[in-house]
Amino acid sequence: MFKLLHTAIMALLISGGSAFAAPTQAVSSSHTLAHTAGVSSGTLRLARTQARSELDEDQAEAFRASLRALYNIEPVAMSARQPTTEFSALHAEAHLAQQQLAGVVQHIADQHEITALIPSVKSKSRALDKLNGDLNGEVNRLTDLARTSLVADDVSSLIAAYQELTHHVEIVSLKNRFKQPKANGYRDLNLVVRLPVSGHLAEVQMHLSAISDVKNGPEHEIYQQIQQLQRQGDLSEFELNRITRLQNQSLQMYANAWHHHLNPAPTLLPEFAQTA
Repeated sequence: MFKLLHTAIMALLISGGSAFAAPTQAVSSSHTLAHTAGVSSGTLRLARTQARSELDEDQAEAFRASLRALYNIEPVAMSARQPTTEFSALHAEAHLAQQQLAGVVQHIADQHEITALIPSVKSKSRALDKLNGDLNGEVNRLTDLARTSLVADDVSSLIAAYQELTHHVEIVSLKNRFKQPKANGYRDLNLVVRLPVSGHLAEVQMHLSAISDVKNGPEHEIYQQIQQLQRQGDLSEFELNRITRLQNQSLQMYANAWHHHLNPAPTLLPEFAQTA
């Protein structure tokens, strides 16, 4: 392989030198020059094909390394509690925390050419609904008043962004849904982070773009249809079958989106293929 590349490079150098002296002649006499150097056009094509093959394999290995890194992000299950138990005070603190969080994630987005989605602080009405529902009135468990999302177009950018995030904040809770997706096939990194100085807890979701597009588009409509059916209670067999069909549609859409991000790798490691 080295001899082929060396020979090809020598031939290209010879043709390059001729190009400076007589550009029009260099193009028309490339085969003559290759033979003058003792290289056939078939050998040149073989050398270029092998060089491209090695480059493709390097890219594939880099992609597999990114997937390994993604799958190796371990869940964190610390007890995430806010520093205050008074709702009004916590909601007021969230506005300052949101500004700090926005600065951190926008810096990361600019560095790694990904997208930062920075909404406003969760409204008091929605926060109270959650507080009085899932959280049983425990104010210090409200960890998503300040929140943001990062959306990457590829796995390597997602990993780079995650690694930098760990240098700016403390990870106090982490769900790796790429490794263990939700029942409907949805995948992301869901984190609760502690901001420096204030100690306020905030939510960061890290997405791949194709999956995010499904979540915020057609799958959201399916989710609403399923919720509407389930709220009726005492469902008929026809309605239960409809829910199953909708769930299968959701699963397929997320599977297609995930495979979109697997396409850069011509050959996948077995563990990735099994969980895809």
